Amino acid sequence: MTSLYQFKEIKREEEYNPLAIRPDAHFTQSWQYGEWQQSIDRDARRFSVQKNGNAVGTFQTITFKLPFGQNILYIPHGPVLAEPPDNNFFNAFGTFAKQLLQEERAIFLRFDFFPPDIAHYAAFPRAIRKAPTHIYHSAYFQPKNEWFIPLRDSEEKIIERITPKARYNARLAERKGVTAEISHDLEKYFSPFWSLLETTGKRDHFRPQPKTYYETIFRSCAEKKNAFLTIARHDKNILAINFIFLFGNTATFVYGGSSNEERNLMPSYLVQYETIRETKRLGFAFYNLGGVTDGSAQYKSWDGFTVFKKKFGGETKTYGEAYDIVAKPFWYYLYDAQRRIKTFLRS
Repeated sequence: MTSLYQFKEIKREEEYNPLAIRPDAHFTQSWQYGEWQQSIDRDARRFSVQKNGNAVGTFQTITFKLPFGQNILYIPHGPVLAEPPDNNFFNAFGTFAKQLLQEERAIFLRFDFFPPDIAHYAAFPRAIRKAPTHIYHSAYFQPKNEWFIPLRDSEEKIIERITPKARYNARLAERKGVTAEISHDLEKYFSPFWSLLETTGKRDHFRPQPKTYYETIFRSCAEKKNAFLTIARHDKNILAINFIFLFGNTATFVYGGSSNEERNLMPSYLVQYETIRETKRLGFAFYNLGGVTDGSAQYKSWDGFTVFKKKFGGETKTYGEAYDIVAKPFWYYLYDAQRRIKTFLRS
């Protein structure tokens, strides 16, 4: 019996549009995001979900390469569907995923469903299991919680929701001579951005992706004109740069870097304050400041920037649970054990 659902691979960018399915689709399902991943030797494949011949969804898979020739497939914040899935969808998706896993020689496929209201969905078939995300978090996978600022109200009301301390710090930066500039000339400011990102990585103990990765991002967004920078200066010195990606109805703070110098001038407060005003001016429905902790132990290292983000008003957006479809149980066990050990040593 032929399934109601079919999955068709899409090879051309103009034929792939998750925003036609949902205007709030996450930017990690954009064609561009896949191109960014390809620049660091991760494969990206895109698919259309069709029901009775009609397009009802899309999704993009990213391949992460592991030692010993093993791979992981990941669908970040997807599949993106126009309607809640049912048993027919999950059965068809599970069958398709097994074929895809075999093609990619992958251990498992992970997807964290978008949107999160999965409780009313039909029961999963046995092939789909809940991922052990309560045990660890990984740089491979997207955060379950992000901090969103709704922008539909007036600018005055949006600014009122910023905490008094954050508003004070932004005004303090201005009184101390810090200026904030919005620039769509991305490539002009790539060098200072990269320098500040490296500085921030050393200070906050994370390693950025290779420089070529960010060069690809800046170049592609300059061509498509779907990003801007918020730049804080004091005299001739650039103290902070935030990179904001524009996709659908949401502007997202994807990357940012700041100097070790003159941090007492509060440039990071001013750039966020001005970014909120700019995204409102551009007509976006939401400003997404990115991942925040859910209070659990494995996200303890996120406490500091979570507190910072929440000072600007807004609310937590929680995505669906992550689920795995496993093709190689032995390798899956080894991968999970390795992640548990890393989490234990980090705690």
